[in-house]
Amino acid sequence: MKWILAALVFAFSHTLNAATFKIFAAETPPFLEKKGDGVDGLSGLFGTIVAEKIKKSGKAKEFEVVWVPWKRALHETLKTRNGLFFPLARSADREKIYAWLGHLGAVESWFYATDPKIKLESWNELKKYRIGFLNGSMRDDELHKILGSKATNIEGLNEDSINYKKLIYGRIDLWTTQTEVFETAERDYKAKNPSSRKVYAIKKFLDQEVWIASAANMEEKYQEQIRTIFGNTKN
Repeated sequence: MKWILAALVFAFSHTLNAATFKIFAAETPPFLEKKGDGVDGLSGLFGTIVAEKIKKSGKAKEFEVVWVPWKRALHETLKTRNGLFFPLARSADREKIYAWLGHLGAVESWFYATDPKIKLESWNELKKYRIGFLNGSMRDDELHKILGSKATNIEGLNEDSINYKKLIYGRIDLWTTQTEVFETAERDYKAKNPSSRKVYAIKKFLDQEVWIASAANMEEKYQEQIRTIFGNTKN
């Protein structure tokens, strides 16, 4: 009987201490980087914004942070009760799938190449090139819209910065990514390889507004808690 009581007490205390929200985080320098555990471990341009707002609210203990690859983070957010993900680009395709709880900023995505002669007069010309991108990103979605779901000339990775090396080594012809991600990858690579090939910005691909978001079916009372933390009204 004593062990049953002890088990019930443990389960009850565990429930009381359980986090209300679970952030699924994927390292995407310089936007989101890991410097430790929990909310304090969120770093990078948007990671710092999110960490500061949560800590300022005094509710950091209500948030658990789980680090996983980008595409898995999106999947887990949609199937996990009170799951959260950022930075997520808002689009028409995603509008009704997610609840948009806090605006974090705006970014641009461009196509980059080592060959300055590449000209993209129309998106149909993308069919001629091998293209790298981040799995599960908005660029992933848009490339498949343009080139078709069975396109064989596009290859996504779970770590976007690796595409910079693929571009330098000639394994892809184009890399589409956000300007900040490109600049960070280039800086890190050139620090060790100062005489590497020059990479050119070829053409802007997307303008993106990024948010912290949950699955659209998150209970309204919890959505409101996150909106309050991030100073965002329902929209």
